[in-house]
Amino acid sequence: MRSRAAVLALQLAKRYGLDECIMPTPANGMGYLVDLPSQPFDDTRVDALKRWTWWSLFSTSEINAETIRMAEIPPGYMTRGPQAGQIVQRPDWDRVAGHYLHSPEVDDRDFELLVQLWSTGRMIRRLAEDPAGNDLWELPSDERI
Repeated sequence: MRSRAAVLALQLAKRYGLDECIMPTPANGMGYLVDLPSQPFDDTRVDALKRWTWWSLFSTSEINAETIRMAEIPPGYMTRGPQAGQIVQRPDWDRVAGHYLHSPEVDDRDFELLVQLWSTGRMIRRLAEDPAGNDLWELPSDERI
């Protein structure tokens, strides 16, 4: 399941030039992490879609859902410190539907990849013993996942 999630995340990221941000984690978590992009997003419509995609991938990876998970991050992950906020600019989540999910600028294939990624994440969580999913971040993790 984790390898499937990593492949789906990478496929979606590639469509927006964000493939450098995907770090596979086959032994824990949701199967991947999302690192910062090399360049900040700007205020163009294209970068707005990239920003929404980055945040969708990042939040779906669940690394930020619980503080306990941060102990499992690999060295060098998100090491840009105070610059991080400037690079990714947290979106206004109240606008996710109108600006991203319902946007005709988001290709149907991209939307389907995101839905498949969400479905895969749900399957991964069903296999976890802890309903919160925190056991997915402990190493070694169950090989069924």
